[in-house]
Amino acid sequence: GAPDPDPLARLEEWLTRGRATGLLYHPFISTAGERGPFVNPAARAAFMGLERGHGIADLARAVGESLGHAARHCYEAMGGVPPEVRVTGGAARSPALRRLLSERLGVPVRQSLREEAGAAGVAMIAAVAVGAFPDMDTCLSTWVAPKLGPAEAPDAAAITKADTSHAAYLASVAAVTPVWDALSDWRAAERS
Repeated sequence: GAPDPDPLARLEEWLTRGRATGLLYHPFISTAGERGPFVNPAARAAFMGLERGHGIADLARAVGESLGHAARHCYEAMGGVPPEVRVTGGAARSPALRRLLSERLGVPVRQSLREEAGAAGVAMIAAVAVGAFPDMDTCLSTWVAPKLGPAEAPDAAAITKADTSHAAYLASVAAVTPVWDALSDWRAAERS
């Protein structure tokens, strides 16, 4: 069919309507597997806990939740989640996705309202390098701070539920690792 004229509105609808029903998603969709916080080229995406009553909105919510779980997993490997997380890009415009991230991370999430944040970051590094700003903190206060949306704090009850689902997420990643390896062997055998 024709492309969706407003995919963000559709995503927002699904994330809002989706139910937290014990459905997990592994977001390892790359054919290169996963590279952080663990390295496993055999890791693959998968839904776990799928039941007949789940619909597209439930699947979308599980994918959104998994982004928070994967980010938290990475932050934990680096020493812990920072006091605030900032997000940018197309999907970051979704209030429902920011809420899911905030709940899974257990900290406020702020959206960068700056378009082309990657290019702006490169320009900021260059501006500091050529002396237009004395340091990155000064540059950040000028270029980034005025372009941040409000801090969106998570609900305490939602954090408690997210902690339970995060434990299940981590357990599922550990448990499925041998399956990823077996599937990788199977794919290799099929190619030969």
